Amino acid sequence: MFYSSEFCDQVYSWLLKLASNGCRFRVLIGDPGRNFLDEHHHLLEKCKVVFTLDYPKEIQQEYPGFHTGTVYELAHTDLI
Repeated sequence: MFYSSEFCDQVYSWLLKLASNGCRFRVLIGDPGRNFLDEHHHLLEKCKVVFTLDYPKEIQQEYPGFHTGTVYELAHTDLI
């Protein structure tokens, strides 16, 4: 879902607006270990880790720097 820092900011702002307007939602965010997502502490601190997976060695060799994948959950109640 978050392929760039700018897109991450746009989606986060949109979810904040939805939550402030009383909308109910549950979003699952899959992240293969992108560095820029770590820079969005305002988003990550509101998320709950649902699942973490260590990549097989073949994946780690093909994509250096990617060792762990994580699925996060963010719900409307986390933003209000």
